Amino acid sequence: MFDPNKNKTETSRAGFSERGKPTFDAEKELEKVLKGDLEKTLNTEDFEESQEALQNTRSLLEFRKKARASSSSFLYKLSEGLTKISSSDLSREKKDLLKRELIEKLTPEIQKSSPRVSDFYKSLFSLVEGGELEAQWEMTDKKVKNFLEDHGLDVLSSKDVDWQKKHELIEKRLDGYLRGAKALDDIDRKKKKIEKQKDENINPPEADDESKPGMDEMERNEGDEMPPAIWSIHPAYGGYYKQQSYDVWDGERNVWKSSGYEFENVDLGTKNIPAEEEGRIMIGANIFTNKWARVPIPYTHKIVAKNIAKLLIKKDQNGDYLVFLQDDENKIKSINLVLQKIKSPEEAKFVSSPKTEAPKMNFQLTEETLKVVEEIRKNKKGKLAQAYALASHTIRHLNYSNDSSFNSIYNSHENGYVGAIDIHKQADCDVGNTYFAGLCSLLDIPVRHCVGHMVKGKDKEGDSRITSGTGHAWSEVYDETKRVWVRIDATPSGDPQLDEEKEKNDSIPVSGDYGEQEAVGHTDEQLEAIEKELEKLNTELSYTLEERELAKGAGIDLKQAREIMKEIKEAENLRLKDGSRIVDVLSNLFNMIVEERKIHQVEYRGPLREREGGDEIEDLVEHSIGIRSKDFDPISRVKPYDIQKKEKVMSGFDLYLVGDKSGSMSQTVSGEAKWKIQRLAQFLLFSSLNRFDQRCKGAGIEKKNSLGIRTQAISFRDSNALDEDKPLSEEFGPKEKLELWRSMGDQGSGNGDVAALSRLYGQIKAELGIKDDDSADVIKKKIIGDSRLRIVIACSDGYPDNAAGVRTLAKKLSELGVVVVGIGMTETAKAVKTIFSTEYSKGDYVESIDELPMVIAHYVITEAIKLFPQKARESSKEYQSRLEKLSSKFSERFSRKTAQK
Repeated sequence: MFDPNKNKTETSRAGFSERGKPTFDAEKELEKVLKGDLEKTLNTEDFEESQEALQNTRSLLEFRKKARASSSSFLYKLSEGLTKISSSDLSREKKDLLKRELIEKLTPEIQKSSPRVSDFYKSLFSLVEGGELEAQWEMTDKKVKNFLEDHGLDVLSSKDVDWQKKHELIEKRLDGYLRGAKALDDIDRKKKKIEKQKDENINPPEADDESKPGMDEMERNEGDEMPPAIWSIHPAYGGYYKQQSYDVWDGERNVWKSSGYEFENVDLGTKNIPAEEEGRIMIGANIFTNKWARVPIPYTHKIVAKNIAKLLIKKDQNGDYLVFLQDDENKIKSINLVLQKIKSPEEAKFVSSPKTEAPKMNFQLTEETLKVVEEIRKNKKGKLAQAYALASHTIRHLNYSNDSSFNSIYNSHENGYVGAIDIHKQADCDVGNTYFAGLCSLLDIPVRHCVGHMVKGKDKEGDSRITSGTGHAWSEVYDETKRVWVRIDATPSGDPQLDEEKEKNDSIPVSGDYGEQEAVGHTDEQLEAIEKELEKLNTELSYTLEERELAKGAGIDLKQAREIMKEIKEAENLRLKDGSRIVDVLSNLFNMIVEERKIHQVEYRGPLREREGGDEIEDLVEHSIGIRSKDFDPISRVKPYDIQKKEKVMSGFDLYLVGDKSGSMSQTVSGEAKWKIQRLAQFLLFSSLNRFDQRCKGAGIEKKNSLGIRTQAISFRDSNALDEDKPLSEEFGPKEKLELWRSMGDQGSGNGDVAALSRLYGQIKAELGIKDDDSADVIKKKIIGDSRLRIVIACSDGYPDNAAGVRTLAKKLSELGVVVVGIGMTETAKAVKTIFSTEYSKGDYVESIDELPMVIAHYVITEAIKLFPQKARESSKEYQSRLEKLSSKFSERFSRKTAQK
């Protein structure tokens, strides 16, 4: 008999302590290995890594797609699992533990295979686990040995073989063999058929409180016709239909019984509830009156209506239904019950019951099986996990059989009913699940035996049928965590009722509760979702960090962000005639300004001893007293050190750009629209000045004396239409870049120079706090008191509508201390230079629109020089040399123009 204290002194295995407590959780580790690092990859910033992950995910999805189309789909799952285990960084011992865990998880899937196909799978399992080849059929033994000699198993599990090659191996080497094995099983099944009994049962039997497991040769109708229905189901719905549960094993008679029943009435009306509505089915039968009959109900449904008012319906403590129809005579009457799909997934999956004791069963197992049970007891956490492991062992250990000759052997064996099964290893559904219940009893796992039907397909009328040939048995195990009963089917593989291929070939598949296998690793849906996320990430990472930050900050798509960043990069790559980038020249100037605004001034710290760094003697008296008292290093010295102070000069720099969006700006010069070159110039200046501002902020200058750099862009589409393309601020982030990019591409039809300058005049006047009724002295004081340097650069590609108005506003702006520059763009605006060339403003024009960014930058540099401290400008030879070098970079453009004149 099983001894729970046995083998406690055995040497500990890899992953387990000597006391049997797991130090390596194989179940969790397997899930981790099978899922891999795909979720982590979704957070990567590396394009190559995301691209590789995307390619691998797509290859795996294609592999799974081919698996679904293959009759050997199970081999694909096995190959995927073994490959991922092989790819892990775990030790060999831990990998072996994961292989065993994988096989345990996949074993329920071979339940649906025919005997010879299942024999091939089980043989592979043994070899993967490092065991001996024990094939039931000679053809299996030969095929597996041949497969091993050709390194087929190595290919299926190798991390160095791609999914396509694994698919080709399965398709070319195994598909044909497994189809042939399935065909032979079908032939055997037909040979075993016996003639149909004349009195076919077509009515639900009377309720019975006992169930005796035993094997019976399957009865079939000639020509494989579907037997008459005991219960008809409309519309068709298949899967597990539970009829009754048993929790007590009678070892004297080898029958399942119930420890007792508690019933409750199910009060339902007779209202007409259409079964055609979503989630509803109707189940009907011709029952005997005056007799209780059990009603097979799918786990996913409950009874909600009946067609006869006096039909009594009861439900026992296990959730199983009975019906009773009283009548004056014993006869047969037709009943119909409407079933409604249960909304809660938990309700559908589990059945509640208060009784949670393991059945008492007496038997003797083989030493080999005892070791398996002991290992499961040690390695698995929780009763439910142990039960799943025992079910996996049952499915692999037993062979499906309906040979009734074993009934007498099992009923009279000295090792008990379960012990006899363990030796002979032949079982059908109820015998196999009784064996499973016996194993559960050894580990004190609450288990109960269930009988009912496995319903598949539909008849010519489109209904599913419960017949004399659909009977099936399974188990329910109590989940101590959720306090519910869980269905576990430990039927050996080869049962025709579970044969998935038979269903595909012999009938039309219908929806139902067939006991979906729990996903091992990612489901197809999860993998497809990861693929989409990786596609998105891969697209994002194909963009630069700046493009991604712009898209995120501005709330735009990456494609548009790339267009904007491309233009900004193009602007920043504009060069002077000597090849220097304008942005670099600006950067050098701005760096000089920041550094020169820091004035080095000597300060002293003390008193100190000489050994502490003291230099000059500050206090001669203290020094003399110290020497007399024999302190040859008195505290009487000071140490000079440098501190940085900011000279009070200009406190800020404001650049106002006036843009032209009249219709003529859409004209192209050298293949480029004039408005686009104008926008390039704006991007160039605003980006450079924004970096200048950031440099100032990070230079350690006190906030009260900080140097703030602000920029603004306005533009005219005609004399009455002004746009603020960028508000006056120190910001030039994603939103500002997007707005400028969009706005400057919006063209109008006329000039609006006067309106634009008038708006800036009013704005700056308000900034200075100048009111209309201020006296001249007050205005002068306010202007002198302001320490910001302001420059307005107005661009136009045509003659202003009002030249006099332009000059008047240039003068007004100049009187506010603003530097005004007017630039004409191309020959058509050559007059702009003349209009703005006054004692109050400066005028210029560019022959080629390509020169616009350079010219604007030149005037910005010319005015930005005023941001240098006065003393630095006057006394520093180094400053003069560097500044002359920077300025000279723009001279070629002007000397070339002069020469042309």
